[in-house]
Amino acid sequence: MMRARKPRHFDLGEAISMEDAISMMTIIFVLFVVFLVPLVSIDKARLEKKKVDHFWGDLVGWLSTDSTKFSADAAQYREAFEIYEPYFLKATIRSESSHSVRYVESLTIDSSLIVVRHDLSTNDFSQMVMSKNGETTTYRHGKLSRIAGSVNWFSSQEDSPDYGEDRRSKVLSNLYRSWRLDSLKGVK
Repeated sequence: MMRARKPRHFDLGEAISMEDAISMMTIIFVLFVVFLVPLVSIDKARLEKKKVDHFWGDLVGWLSTDSTKFSADAAQYREAFEIYEPYFLKATIRSESSHSVRYVESLTIDSSLIVVRHDLSTNDFSQMVMSKNGETTTYRHGKLSRIAGSVNWFSSQEDSPDYGEDRRSKVLSNLYRSWRLDSLKGVK
């Protein structure tokens, strides 16, 4: 005679039910969201605040109120740097060490700032294009040339773009900034 075996019952002790596990995970997730996420956001906000450079926004405001909106010397650069329908376009010649440099400043309708530093002795140029308040800045470097009989400048095919890593980009940004800070001292 065969006896039916009784199924063995193992006692697991004080095991956690599935509902309890889900409740604990929910509580941990809520605590994570409540405490950690705001701390990260606060750190990001502090970092962004440090990154913002108010000089460029102030400069755009000053350029937009300048009474001399267009200069004839600057018009010859429109083709080379694709400055179409500018709100402000001005060229200024400045002496730096032993040679003359022309700075061309342009403010477009969408508040982008274009600054070109043209070395008149070598025809080298550096261009900085900055979107509103310095959010994005790109640079371009190369040579300028003129076609016989033309008054306009044209950029050569060997110009190179960069995003601020090139030494020439840093030089342009620093020289232009120091020049503009000197020229704006008595304006504000």
